[in-house]
Amino acid sequence: MTDDRETEIATSWERNAGHWSRAIAENRIASRRAGTDRAMVETVARLRPRRMLDLGCGEGWLTRALVEAVGCTVVGVDGSGDLVETARRLDAGSAYLHLSYQAIVAEPGRLPGPFDLIACNFALFGKAVSPLLSALTHVLEPGGAIVIQTLHPWRSRPAEGYRDGWRKETFTGLGDEAWDAMPWYFRTLSSWTGELGAAGLALVEIAEPLDADGGEPLSLVMVCKPVAG
Repeated sequence: MTDDRETEIATSWERNAGHWSRAIAENRIASRRAGTDRAMVETVARLRPRRMLDLGCGEGWLTRALVEAVGCTVVGVDGSGDLVETARRLDAGSAYLHLSYQAIVAEPGRLPGPFDLIACNFALFGKAVSPLLSALTHVLEPGGAIVIQTLHPWRSRPAEGYRDGWRKETFTGLGDEAWDAMPWYFRTLSSWTGELGAAGLALVEIAEPLDADGGEPLSLVMVCKPVAG
C-alpha cells in the first residue's frame, strides 16, 4: 500500500511547479548559490558520462548545465507535467519525459536507457527510496554510477533528535508565493547506507560540500555503483 505522504510529495510539486521554476530562474535558493549546484556538476563532470539520466529534473537546470559543462547527452525525467513542459520550453535540444517514480518502479524499461550515469539531485524525498534505486539499476550500463545529492543529515537534523522520520517543508524564504507545504522523509547517514544496500548498491564515494562562510556542510553527495553479483 502506498503511503499517502508519498502521494502528497508528487501533488505538492505539481502545485508548486510555477513557484519553483521562478525561484530557480531568479536564483533565490541560498544553498545553490553557496555551492550545491557546483558540487553536482563537478562530480558528474569528473565521471565523464556519455549518456545520462537526470532523475527529478524539475525545470531542467541541471540537464542544461551538464550538456554545457560535460558535453554529454542528458535525458530529463520528472513526475510533474508542468515542470517537464517548462524544461522543454527552455531547452529544445534535450529529451524530457513526464514519468512518475511509481511508474519507473513498476516498469523500469519505460526509461530510454541504458545510461552510464544517473543523477538524483535533491530528488529523493520519500521514505520508499530503495525500490526506485533498485529499478534504476536495470537501465544502468555495466560500470555505470548513480550520483545522489541530498540534504546533509547533520545540518538538516530535526530539533527532536537525529533519527529517521517524516518532516514538513514549507519553502520559507523562497518568495512571497503561496507555496504548498510538502512532506519529506529525513534519514540519517546510516539509514541512507541501508537504503543503498537494500537496492543492491555500494557507496563508493562520499563528499560533503562546505559553506565557505560558516564551514557547515551544505549537502551530502554519494556516488554509488551496483554490487557485483
